[in-house]
Amino acid sequence: MQNPNDSIDIRTAHPRDYEAINAVVRRAFADAPHSNQNEHELVAALQSGGKMALELIAAGGSDIIGYLSFTRARMVELDGEIFCLAPLAVDPDWHKRGIGSALTRAGLDRLRAQGAAACVVYGDPAYYRRFGFALKPEVSSPGLEQEYFQVLFFAAPETGGRATLEPLFSEYA
Repeated sequence: MQNPNDSIDIRTAHPRDYEAINAVVRRAFADAPHSNQNEHELVAALQSGGKMALELIAAGGSDIIGYLSFTRARMVELDGEIFCLAPLAVDPDWHKRGIGSALTRAGLDRLRAQGAAACVVYGDPAYYRRFGFALKPEVSSPGLEQEYFQVLFFAAPETGGRATLEPLFSEYA
C-alpha cells in the first residue's frame, strides 16, 4: 500500500490559497464539539490583519487538504520569539492519514530553524504530546483552561510565566 503522504506537498501558504484554506478550516471544525465553528473567521481576520507569522498548507495534487498557522505570542519571562500554534485543520476526508502530524512537524522544524525560543498550543494534550508539548503548571495564558494549554521549549531554558496570545483569539473564543 502506498504511503498517503507520498503524494502530499507541504508548503508555505499564499494569499491565492486563502479561499481554499477557509473551506478546509470550516469543514475541519464543522462537527468539532469543542468549537463554536468560527475558526475560519478567526483565520481570515488574522490573515487580513497581517498577524500570521507562518502558514503552511498540505496539498494533495491541486487540492488543499490541510492547514496550520502560527502567530506571535509573548512571555515576559522568556527571551526570544514565542509562537502560538493555531489552528491545525485537516479536511475530514483526509483524517487519520498523518496530514496533521506532517504539518505540525514541518511547522515546528521551521520555528526551530529560525531560532524560536518556544511554541504554545491550546489543544488535546494526548495529541500534542507526540511533538514534545507538555502541560506546565507554571506556564499559563489568561482565560484558557490550564489542562489544555501546553508549551514546547526549543533551545530556551524552560521557565514559567504568563503567555500573551494575539488578541484576536479572545474575540473569536
